[in-house]
Amino acid sequence: MGALEFDAVWSSTAVPMQSGRLWRLGPLHILVVRLPWEWEVAWWWDGPPLHEACVLAEPVSPHHEVPPSASRRRFAFGETVDPLTLTPALGDRIFVAMPDRPFFVLPDESVRAHLSLPLWVQVRLGRKQRLAVEIPVHRPQDTWFGDPTVGTLGYASRTRMRLDGDAVLRHRLRAVVSVDIVNGAQTPLQVSRLRLPVPALALLRGAQGHLETTLVRYTRQRDDLALIDVEQPAVGRVVVTPPREPSTTVGNLTRAFNAFFRGIS
Repeated sequence: MGALEFDAVWSSTAVPMQSGRLWRLGPLHILVVRLPWEWEVAWWWDGPPLHEACVLAEPVSPHHEVPPSASRRRFAFGETVDPLTLTPALGDRIFVAMPDRPFFVLPDESVRAHLSLPLWVQVRLGRKQRLAVEIPVHRPQDTWFGDPTVGTLGYASRTRMRLDGDAVLRHRLRAVVSVDIVNGAQTPLQVSRLRLPVPALALLRGAQGHLETTLVRYTRQRDDLALIDVEQPAVGRVVVTPPREPSTTVGNLTRAFNAFFRGIS
């Protein structure tokens, strides 16, 4: 994805008074209508989750028909002012990723795994770019990670973990996540499900233009303890969207290892 493609998808646009714009980002449709004292936003999904097609800013009538299942919101203003801005973001919960086949990391060994996650779209209004709504490109499946009574509500990722970085899916509607897994214990570590602290990650624009996140490192210190760190953005990466949560809520925390690598859904 080159610079022009990036700027065309995630950019500000003028919406003339008494008119609308329709975006199609993969399966997600977003309709925005500007009236003198309000913005109207409607959204719905139609199409396969990983469809890469992206049709930008199609002018439509303010009375453009939307499906009955669409979600709709009105935002009142003393006077509406351009522009309208679409911004990419990461999800608001943890994601649970699974490899195609579980793999083991032997003692004193480390690996780097790669995966991709669907983006959220933030609709921002006016010169101050105030957030109106944010919508996932596709609706992820809810999942429960952890014990039945002590766990975390998250999303089940439609991605798969890859050890070959060139095999991971890259396109404008997803972000690439790289994780280092270090086994410092004396027994092999099985990686079958991985809890990703997505709200603590920054969304970055990589050197080649694609979107990625800050690196996550899991270090297994003993059989039942782990250290998780979120690194600072690498040189040459531009922060597109900062983390939803401070990194201090994740970095330098020693936790039960089961809190990251196993769970019950």
